[in-house]
Amino acid sequence: MDQYWSVLCGEGFTDKEAMVICREMGFQYGRNLPKGTFGTFYGRYSRPNITCLGNESSILECKYDELRSCQRENYLGYAAVSCYNGTLNKSTPAFSVQNNS
Repeated sequence: MDQYWSVLCGEGFTDKEAMVICREMGFQYGRNLPKGTFGTFYGRYSRPNITCLGNESSILECKYDELRSCQRENYLGYAAVSCYNGTLNKSTPAFSVQNNS
């Protein structure tokens, strides 16, 4: 990556990539959310079709399609994640988290 802020492209983004990002930020777990979950982003997009094995210590270790550009889908094509510690409570809405610490 260069000196400019950018977001990860949501194309090909799965729970594996979300887990790598969340572990890198100090969380136990992570999951992929629908692209553009947090609103419109008009900046730069990077790393389309990113693919992680799931054991990487940094998202920068994951492979991506260097020859492709990101489909922005009206500026809502970025990857979004939910990071958490503990376990998710399946009976509550998607954004609720139960921390067992």
